[in-house]
Amino acid sequence: MSTCKVFDIEKFKDERGYLCPLWKKDKSEWNYLSNFYEDRLSVSKKYVLRGLHGDFTTGKLFIPIRGRFEFFAQQINGSDSIFIELNSDKPQAVYVPPRYINGHLCLGDGDNILLYKWTNYYNGPENQITVAWNDSFLNVPWSTSAPVLSERDKSANSYEYIINKFYSGRL
Repeated sequence: MSTCKVFDIEKFKDERGYLCPLWKKDKSEWNYLSNFYEDRLSVSKKYVLRGLHGDFTTGKLFIPIRGRFEFFAQQINGSDSIFIELNSDKPQAVYVPPRYINGHLCLGDGDNILLYKWTNYYNGPENQITVAWNDSFLNVPWSTSAPVLSERDKSANSYEYIINKFYSGRL
C-alpha cells in the first residue's frame, strides 16, 4: 500500500463501558497490512506536538486510546497527505506506509494516549527523517502556533532540505 488509510474501529458499548478490538490480522479490510514487529505508547499533555518524523522502510498504524489529536502525514517527495482529527471517542486507526513523515498535536485535557504499531523495530532518531512542524512548504494547519516540542523537533530540518538531501531537489 502506498497511501495513508483511515479505518473505523468497532466499539461495543454497554452500561459497564466499552470494548474495542484494535487490530485483527485476518480482518478483510486490513489484510494488506504488513506484519507488525513493535508497539509503542505515546502519552502526552495538551499542546505537545510529536513529529514530523518518518523513514523509508517503516509503516505505522496509529490508534487513539485516550484524548484528541490533530494528525498529519505527508509522503516524502510525493503529493499524498492527510490531516485529520483523531479522537478516542470515535475509535479509528490510521495506517501510514513507509516513505511518509507524520506527526500529531495533542488537544485533549489530561493525558493524550496514542498507540503505534510498527512494521519494523525502532532504531533511533538518527535513522529517521525529522521535518520542522511549522515548515512553510507543508503549511500544516495546526491549532496552535506555540506547541510543546522535544529538542529533536526544535532543531528539525526544512522539508526542502530533506528533498535536496534524498532526492536532488526534486520537489
